[in-house]
Amino acid sequence: MLNKIKNDWPEGQYCGWQQILDANNQRPAFWLRVNQQQSNASQYQQLLAELDIESEASPLVDHALKLSRGIDVRLLPGFTDGSVSVQDIGAQLSAGLLAASAGHRVLDLCAAPGGKTCHVLERDNSIEKMIAVEFDENRMQRVSENLQRLKLSDTSMDEHRVELIVADAREYEKWWDGEFFDRILVDAPCSASGVIRRHPDIKTLRRESDIEKLVKLQSEILLSAWQMLAPGGELLYITCSIFKDENQGQIKSFLVHNAENSNDATEIKIEADWGKPCDHGRQLFPGENDADGFYFCKLKKIK
Repeated sequence: MLNKIKNDWPEGQYCGWQQILDANNQRPAFWLRVNQQQSNASQYQQLLAELDIESEASPLVDHALKLSRGIDVRLLPGFTDGSVSVQDIGAQLSAGLLAASAGHRVLDLCAAPGGKTCHVLERDNSIEKMIAVEFDENRMQRVSENLQRLKLSDTSMDEHRVELIVADAREYEKWWDGEFFDRILVDAPCSASGVIRRHPDIKTLRRESDIEKLVKLQSEILLSAWQMLAPGGELLYITCSIFKDENQGQIKSFLVHNAENSNDATEIKIEADWGKPCDHGRQLFPGENDADGFYFCKLKKIK
């Protein structure tokens, strides 16, 4: 994979391969996401201070806090009651970019372990419907546990407002009821090349030959998700990869395919003070703003 990193991000670009390697060898920051349904960052920061736990706020996400050191989550105030979650600041950008709001039907594909699912609900708990789809039944149990801990699975008069479906995201005809979604989050399976500092074994387990299979899988999920998006709706494509084939290359291929078929897709440019603007989407590199590496791209269905 080293050669691929060098080819994708040669020295002299926004973030060269050596910077990426150096960042991937650093200890990752310990980020918290304060549950907005229960508290806010400043209030929770005060609780931490009372326990002599040092923290600082983030300029990227207003309910994120970075601890000065790692800590057993059981020592975090209100953790078992759902006051806070552990989630990288890069991942926390997702809910804001998705921008789901009151009355929206939202679909989260490849949802486990549920951090983004929960964050979307925390950000605006008045959305009409949240459906989270995950292929692995054991991993889906993590989604359920997180929803329950954060008290997000029973906060509506409609007990079916949050629905978990164990299924293959590509085989949407088997589980989709035909009602379109206003927002779709595709947290695509990927090489995880942006989170190596959290999972160092990726260096030895992942092969460059894996990328082609992953790109095919991502494409199939993206095409399936598009069929379920309502006209005027928005889709957020995410990976925790730094490889262009999985990111801007994937989106380029999708847009070419779309133009040759339905021709109903347009990209919504992400304007931000983090990451690098790509031909399509935006790349956040490992270590930037003390975040893991993530790629984001927003697409809108125009008809």
